[in-house]
Amino acid sequence: MFDIGFWELAVIAVIGIVVVGPDKLPEVVRSIMVMVRKIQRMFGDVRGDIERELHLDEVRRSVDEMDLQEHIRKLNQSVIDADKEVRSEGKKILQDIDSEVKAVEKSLQNIADEREQTAGGHERITQYEAPAQSDAEAERDSGIEHIGAAVDNPASDTLAETASSAKPS
Repeated sequence: MFDIGFWELAVIAVIGIVVVGPDKLPEVVRSIMVMVRKIQRMFGDVRGDIERELHLDEVRRSVDEMDLQEHIRKLNQSVIDADKEVRSEGKKILQDIDSEVKAVEKSLQNIADEREQTAGGHERITQYEAPAQSDAEAERDSGIEHIGAAVDNPASDTLAETASSAKPS
C-alpha cells in the first residue's frame, strides 16, 4: 500500500527516536498502529460497501435483463401464435377458393354439356372462314385503279404523229 522498504523504515525509526525520545516511542508506535488499523478497517468497510453496491447493481441489471428477456420471449411467442393463426386462416381461405373454383368449373362443364346436347349432334362452327378474294377483285372493290397500265400515254401519241408528218415522202 505505501511501498516502504527496510531502509526507509530504519530512517523513520531514527527520526522517531530523535523527535519523541526512547521512553515514549513504544506508546507512539502503538497509537500509530491503532490509527492505521482503524484507517484500514474504514477503507475495508468502504470497499465492501462499494462492492455490495456494485454487486447489487449487477444483480439489478441481471434482473432487468431477465425481465427484458422474459418480455422478449413473450413477444416472440405472441408473434409465433399470430403467425400460426394467419397461416391457418390463409389455408382456410385457399380451401374455400379451391372449392369455389371447382364449383365454377363443374357448372361450366355442365353448361358446355347442355350446349352439345341442344345442338342435336350438329357440327359446331369453331372458326368463321371468309371466302378468299382474288387480288384483282380486291383492287376493283377498293376503288383504286392502276394508272398507265391500260391507259394510252397521250404524249407518246403526239410524238408519233409529229414524227410521221415530218417524214418526206
